[in-house]
Amino acid sequence: MFKEFYNKLYSENEITYEDGKPDDIVEDILKFKSFGSALEIGAGEGRNALFLAEHEFQTTAQDISQVGIEKINKLSKEKHIDIKTEISDVRSLNLNCNFDVLVCSSMLHQLTREEALKLIEQIKEHTNPEGLNVIKTFTENGDFYRTNPDTNNFYVKNDELQKLYEGWEILEYKESESEAHKQNPDGSQMINISAKILAKKI
Repeated sequence: MFKEFYNKLYSENEITYEDGKPDDIVEDILKFKSFGSALEIGAGEGRNALFLAEHEFQTTAQDISQVGIEKINKLSKEKHIDIKTEISDVRSLNLNCNFDVLVCSSMLHQLTREEALKLIEQIKEHTNPEGLNVIKTFTENGDFYRTNPDTNNFYVKNDELQKLYEGWEILEYKESESEAHKQNPDGSQMINISAKILAKKI
């Protein structure tokens, strides 16, 4: 279902999210690290992964959508950027190497709570010492959750993201509001609240 949904979405839009710009907290990675290996899980059309590759990180972009991966490959060729791409389902992801930077942005709400927590633990486990994690995910304060509070999908509770990174150095934490691509029953645009964390493994 996810594969078909995102293939259709990315086929219908030249640029689907954020005008193709990276997340601000991904840009902030450069404050703390200027090189190394990087992996974006659920890279979509590649706005974050391409940014990292442009800034000399040896970058891998992983996503379930073939259309999204094709867009990343096309853009990387146009920009003369080296980037590795993989089509895979995050729900069966089994990392077999470590990275200096791992990014997972705006996709954990597609997973069950159990799947998302398992993925975050795998991300943490496969981060090199002094490496960085960036997680951006929707909270329970946004419309997606408030219109369906009985969902088993993953939406973080207050302070939950920071608690998941206890024992790490939390370099940045912030929340932001954004319009969703969906509408409420009354026709108004759905609004989501995203929690964003940049943390260093110590």
